Amino acid sequence: MSTLSESSIKANDISLHYYRTGGEKPPIVLLHGFTDSAQCWTRVARVLEPDYDVIMVDTRGHGLSEGPTTGFSTQLRADDTASFIQALSLNRLFLLGHSMGAGTAAVVASQHPDLIRAIILEDPAWLAPDVASLDHDGEEQLQEPSAHPWYKWVAPLKNQTREERLKIARIENPTWAEEEQIPWADAKAQFNLDVFRYNTPSIPWRKVVQNILCPILLITSDPEKGAIVTPEVAREASHLWKDGKVIHIAGAGHNIRRDQFAQYEDAVTTFLKEH
Repeated sequence: MSTLSESSIKANDISLHYYRTGGEKPPIVLLHGFTDSAQCWTRVARVLEPDYDVIMVDTRGHGLSEGPTTGFSTQLRADDTASFIQALSLNRLFLLGHSMGAGTAAVVASQHPDLIRAIILEDPAWLAPDVASLDHDGEEQLQEPSAHPWYKWVAPLKNQTREERLKIARIENPTWAEEEQIPWADAKAQFNLDVFRYNTPSIPWRKVVQNILCPILLITSDPEKGAIVTPEVAREASHLWKDGKVIHIAGAGHNIRRDQFAQYEDAVTTFLKEH
């Protein structure tokens, strides 16, 4: 990229680190997935930079942002994001999120319609009706980090060398471009294990979707390859939102852009140009 600045800013009483391409262009904020980091968006930012002011932010407890001392709920992350947007004096921006970041983007759009122009959601963790009981409200509960189901996967990665993590990235994701594998591996080293202290409730996605006023693009892929959003959930969402569309990209799992980048790029850039 021709220009990429980085800085940190206080938002919602936490220091959030971010990267920005800048310029007098429409702003778009990119929200990464769980255990990833802002730099996992670098390949997408390279594509969007000519036409957009691309802002990639590290979620609390991820990348170079401050650790989660007060919690890690969806609502807290949405509050962080809204406060971040306001701290940068942004308005009428695009939000693009993957997985956890997609869920956060949807909540921000539902609660702050004045801030958001349109949102793009890459395989958010929207659960099917038969497991909807897992999608609940409630208070966060503290637990030992080792009690989290992801702990045994992430903790060892933090203690490995960069080359060892890259080797795992290549073994687990052999079809990904190296530009995707490197930040994936680096993000695991930066991840703050204190995130695992919080047994975090989610906000029921159906309630969220019904309250979103801006245009929505939901990008889905193949559940048999690991994608979360099923065709049934996508159909249900399409009956709930006010202005949305679904694009299904075949041949990908949960990491749609990393598995099928060209099709993902086309879907995202076309939607942005239309809005």
